[in-house]
Amino acid sequence: MKKKIMITGGNGFIGTNVCKYCYKDGVDFLSIGKSGQSPIVFGHGIAIDILDKGKLVEVMKEYRPDVVIHLAGIATPVYSDFSQLYQVNVLGTEYLLEAMTEAELPSSTRFIMTSSAGIYGNQKPKFLSEELQPDPVNHYSFSKMIAEKITSHKMNEFEICIVRPFTVVGPGQVNRFFVAKLVEHFANHAKEIQVGNLKAVRDYISVEFCARVIYELAITQEFPKGIMNICSSSEYSCEDVIHVLEDITGEHPEIKSTADNIRANEIWRLVGDSSKLATFINGKFECESFESVLQRMLACVKV
Repeated sequence: MKKKIMITGGNGFIGTNVCKYCYKDGVDFLSIGKSGQSPIVFGHGIAIDILDKGKLVEVMKEYRPDVVIHLAGIATPVYSDFSQLYQVNVLGTEYLLEAMTEAELPSSTRFIMTSSAGIYGNQKPKFLSEELQPDPVNHYSFSKMIAEKITSHKMNEFEICIVRPFTVVGPGQVNRFFVAKLVEHFANHAKEIQVGNLKAVRDYISVEFCARVIYELAITQEFPKGIMNICSSSEYSCEDVIHVLEDITGEHPEIKSTADNIRANEIWRLVGDSSKLATFINGKFECESFESVLQRMLACVKV
């Protein structure tokens, strides 16, 4: 029997792709998004503020989801309104879990909480495993760590998996993110590009791969409770990303690393241990190469 899936942030970057998998497979799903942000995705959706617990309870009682995928939140490490950041990412998670309890959803209900690899911070191991203790360096990562703690308190009440995506990229990503910004500049034949720290290393995954993992968690028979990285274990420095784009496009803009673009609390290396993820996927699908993702992103830029 196919599961009913509720998706908060279903109209977001990752959420839209999760909804796409649901729609393609004919799964009954409901996208939750803020009013004024087109919450309806593939004909399924309702406008609810994640901080409106009363409305969340009301919808859960009526819809009775088998799975709740929590993607709603503020997803940028440089967000300046700290109060709103903690309200949405922390209280939003708590209200959603409380709503599940008050709606008397059964213990078999799955809750998939989307955290962030950023909570690892700067650590010694080359590849970051789920067993490491979080060491966040900014308010965004702190908010995700607290949301994880709140979620973990419900482990005995619902079936819960917390996922930690690493650096998600793909077509449609807004240009305030580093790779999307670079792609736009290269596609527009920029003569000069100002960047931050060129030596920072990241583990890039496509948004489609990230969404596929989350979708599979929703529908799989064997549900891996606990924490799981969504990563590739491949590493690229910011400098490497620029070189790949130069090779693809033949463009060679002047690259200027400026102090204004360097974060105060930089994570120098963020590359995941994909062992647990590989066991879950078990060869069913693969992570697309970063080079291939960049080519698709370039093709989607409107020049």
